[in-house]
Amino acid sequence: MQHANGAWEEAVAALGALADRDKAVAAAIVRTSAAPAALAEKLAHLLSVAIHLPDVDTDRFVAIARTCPPPPSIPVFVNGFHHRKDSSAHMLTEPMKAMLATQLPIVASVTDSGTPNVGPKRSLRIYDDGSLIFNENTGGQTLANIRAGSQIAVAVIDRDALDGFRFLGTPTLHDSGPAFDNAVAFATDRGMKPPHYAVVVTIDAIHTLKPGPTAGTRITP
Repeated sequence: MQHANGAWEEAVAALGALADRDKAVAAAIVRTSAAPAALAEKLAHLLSVAIHLPDVDTDRFVAIARTCPPPPSIPVFVNGFHHRKDSSAHMLTEPMKAMLATQLPIVASVTDSGTPNVGPKRSLRIYDDGSLIFNENTGGQTLANIRAGSQIAVAVIDRDALDGFRFLGTPTLHDSGPAFDNAVAFATDRGMKPPHYAVVVTIDAIHTLKPGPTAGTRITP
């Protein structure tokens, strides 16, 4: 997957910069990454090995990592753990919130072999200024993809206004705690089945889907 490969290349570059004691370059790679969550995961893979190596072997390890494909993603599951809201994110604007509240969102994920899965998600809603949440009831392909480490893309479109947004994010599964309580209350209020999980999607990037020359471009830092 291109997204995973890009994060892996950034992680290898950041580790190489750290090995060269160039913290400024490493920090710049992390700060400007288009997929910070994926980068953090890949960097964790590398550091878990590098911290056990003598300094003399670190350069060789970085050189080998540059020639290797990225390792499988780590499935993310949060059992009774409070979703940590990033107060610095505040990525959702009022127009985005209004569209998410009034239009049917579409959720996309991929299998570990890269096969896409797309479907409507009527329970998807705003959790906080930097994340979305939806109820997982079916136990189908979306859940399987999340467990396999898939990122999530959410598209919401206002056809009449010729406007829309795409949200890319990292999902976490909750079967207890505040996020799950939110999902249970949402289901109860609307006469829906109790959820198996609450899925919190921490937003990594937002793109405009408004037709024209800027369609598909990133609109968040």
